[in-house]
Amino acid sequence: MIFNFLRAVYFGLVVVLVSSCANAPLSSSGHTEMMAKGSSIEKFVMSRAQQRWDALMQGELNQAYALISPSGRAKLQAQDYRARVNTGHFRKAVVQEAVCQADSCEVKVLLDYVVGNLPLNQILSEIWILDEGKWWFVYRG
Repeated sequence: MIFNFLRAVYFGLVVVLVSSCANAPLSSSGHTEMMAKGSSIEKFVMSRAQQRWDALMQGELNQAYALISPSGRAKLQAQDYRARVNTGHFRKAVVQEAVCQADSCEVKVLLDYVVGNLPLNQILSEIWILDEGKWWFVYRG
């Protein structure tokens, strides 16, 4: 009987600790700013992903490049990125959802584009990671 009581107390403490960790503001500057606005990690990453796609739609490749992870930018110079990315076919991009783990998110984007005169759309899957306290796009060029 005492064992059941201790087990219940232990389980209760675990639940309290886990839930308080899940609701606590995260220490990184990107998370602190996000949590201050009352947003979830998923909404924050979706906003950042939409920001990247808006930059691509407007031909602002330097802005889109700036959202690539630090390790990705270390491997790919801005001028090489600009040379690889062709936004001429894109018509519209809408971030649909983000499913996040501790330090990564899979983001789904509905992309409308044109090939020749044929309008098409496709759902793309992107990976965003937490690095240096901020969320970044993983460029797989």
